[in-house]
Amino acid sequence: MIRALAVLFFCLFFFSSCGSSGGGGGPQYDPTDPIQQVDELFTYDEGTKTTKITTSNGAYWSSYGYTLWSLNKKFQHEDFKERIVFLSKISGDNIAGYGIVVCHAYREDYGYTMVTVMINTQGRYTVGKVIGANYESVIGWKNCNHLRKGKGVENKLVLNYDKEEKKYTLFINDLEIESFTINDPAHESGRSGYIVVVSPQDDFPSVPVSVSFKEY
Repeated sequence: MIRALAVLFFCLFFFSSCGSSGGGGGPQYDPTDPIQQVDELFTYDEGTKTTKITTSNGAYWSSYGYTLWSLNKKFQHEDFKERIVFLSKISGDNIAGYGIVVCHAYREDYGYTMVTVMINTQGRYTVGKVIGANYESVIGWKNCNHLRKGKGVENKLVLNYDKEEKKYTLFINDLEIESFTINDPAHESGRSGYIVVVSPQDDFPSVPVSVSFKEY
């Protein structure tokens, strides 16, 4: 199933240390570019507990970027407490983000909403939320020395939620990075999945975008 949900764009070139915001220039991306749910591109291997996406299909490339995401059938509607994912990018542009989706659900007065956490192979991470047809940054792209850089290198993301304090905490490679809140609306339950950005710098069809995700 392919379903346009909302709009997502990403920024390039951030110059900061872990825990401080980045800034700087880079290409401007058209905010009308699509984010699409493409469950069929994310294939699951029961033996290795690994979900993988590999594509060089020009239908998913544009000069302004393109974002693909999927819901994991293993995680249905449930209260969100913690998500642990091991992820690595095998090929594709270094700057383009990839990561996880949590708390995807229909919320009254808002429509479908979800929270996203992404990293890239240059040691940066970001947090955002999608509400209806809009992407909102919660934590802008930041450098983090605890992220392992490069392709084919595995990083461990842990995101947990304290329902009493209404607070998320992000861990990268077993080290606590930062805590944050998300309101309007609150995201405390829903389905989980994965998200991968196709960059304008991706060389389709010569070089595919390939990312793997493992969780137990």
